[in-house]
Amino acid sequence: MTLFLAIAAGLTTGLALWALLGGLYRRRYAVMLRLKEYSTENRHQKAERAPRGKDQPSWRRTMGKLAPKNLSRRYTASLQQAGVLLKGEEMVVGIGLCALIGALLGALTWSYFGLLLGALLGSQVPALLLQSHLRRRLRSTEEQLFEMLTLSANALRAGNSLFQALDLAGREMPDPLGAELKRTLREIGLGLTVEEALQKLVARVPSPDLDLVVTAILIQRQVGGDLAGILDSIASTIRQRQQQKVKLRTLTAQGRLSGMVIAGLPFILLLALQFMNPDYISLLWTEPLGLMMLLSGLVSQIIGMVLINKIIKVEM
Repeated sequence: MTLFLAIAAGLTTGLALWALLGGLYRRRYAVMLRLKEYSTENRHQKAERAPRGKDQPSWRRTMGKLAPKNLSRRYTASLQQAGVLLKGEEMVVGIGLCALIGALLGALTWSYFGLLLGALLGSQVPALLLQSHLRRRLRSTEEQLFEMLTLSANALRAGNSLFQALDLAGREMPDPLGAELKRTLREIGLGLTVEEALQKLVARVPSPDLDLVVTAILIQRQVGGDLAGILDSIASTIRQRQQQKVKLRTLTAQGRLSGMVIAGLPFILLLALQFMNPDYISLLWTEPLGLMMLLSGLVSQIIGMVLINKIIKVEM
């Protein structure tokens, strides 16, 4: 057991050092990545490609070769939406390291079931953290939309152009919406059309409210009309939707809390019994009947969590 704990501690320290060195290196070529992404020559290529050749260390190239390409591309899009300065290959390698640490910790039970369960849970931790950060960022962006639309509409009424109104909103609004508007304006300044830059903004911030705003702006640019009045109307609609979402979250708070308690209680009870009476609880993974009970309990737990999530989740 001491050996496993030492290995797990060593891997955890290595993972922390890897993240630190990765952050230092990312700051080194962040400007190069941004210029490559904004350039009109490569604007239809994938923005997640990192510099290769002599500008990239050998261990980074090895990491890119080991990580599955499809999985790396999928996580690259999610990382860009979440505003996390990581590449898809780094995320995949991080998932592998977390799975290895989880497997080693699960092996402390001296059973194959604990090893597999630890690897499974460890591999899910980075993705869950990423999704949680993405939801918080998206919620913050949607909460800032009303203020941004009001500010832009007032700027348009004062005689400013759409570009000037977006520039004012980008300078006045805090992150994350302010940073996204500044990035959109830089893309326009570097050669992208307004339509392309706004569509890339919607791709980075997958919000239905923002999609509605961009669609209205693009239609107005084609057929004309009072853009300030359109933005005011959309802002009023978004404000009403936000109020309904707050009321809905209040009404479903008890159900969400019950779901979290029900989901975490079996695992907490399992850990408590493992420390209180290891011989008693070890029958669950040393006997065939115990393994069957654990498997059926895990399946029932997953089904229950899915059903509770369906009940408390209301699409608006």
